Formats: sequence, structure tokens, C-alpha cells
Amino acid sequence: MRYNEEKRAVAAAKPAMTEKQRKIAVVCTVTGVVLLLIAVIALICNIVSIASLSARRDELENMSAELSAAIAEGEDTLEYMTGDETRLEFFERYAREYLGYVYDGEDSYVPATGDKE
Repeated sequence: MRYNEEKRAVAAAKPAMTEKQRKIAVVCTVTGVVLLLIAVIALICNIVSIASLSARRDELENMSAELSAAIAEGEDTLEYMTGDETRLEFFERYAREYLGYVYDGEDSYVPATGDKE
């Protein structure tokens, strides 16, 4: 019992908060809550941004793989065409297939497409 009486005496001896102190406490509390909300909003925005950038990174990695394959194919074609004999073979094959060129005495045959005109 004596403890409770001492506690009351200490509480009574303490001066109550003044109006100015209460206002300062409220302003500090509101400021803290506002800063916390701003931090949460910034965190959410950053999470969304990270997800978007991650998807973009995956897309760019796929594009990089496709371009690497195209570069490798181009390098193979270039390597094929750099030799003298292969270059001539390439141009001859291209002229025969796409331009319809033939040697003297050869006949050119064009397969029927099935369309009747």
C-alpha cells in the first residue's frame, strides 16, 4: 500500500505538461507519422519500379540472346564468303536460284505453283 501512496505523491509532485509542451508533442507525433507515410509510399514506388526494371532486364536479355545468334549466323556467312572459291560458289548459286541465270546450253525449269491462270 505504501508503494501506491508514494507513486501518487511523485505523480502529484510532477508538474503537468504545459499547453506549449502538448502542442510540441502533437506536432512531433504528426511529423513522425507523415514522414513514416512518405517512407512507406517511397518504398512501394521503389518495389514497383524494381519489378518493372526486372521485366525489362529479362526482355533485354532475351533480345541480346537473339542478337548474339544473329551475329553468329552473320559471322558464319561472312566466313563462308571470304574464300575465293566459296565466294564464287555463293554468287553462282545466288544467280541461279534467285535471278534465274543458266549456262549456255542449259535449260531452266520452274516448278508449277498450282495456280491456273
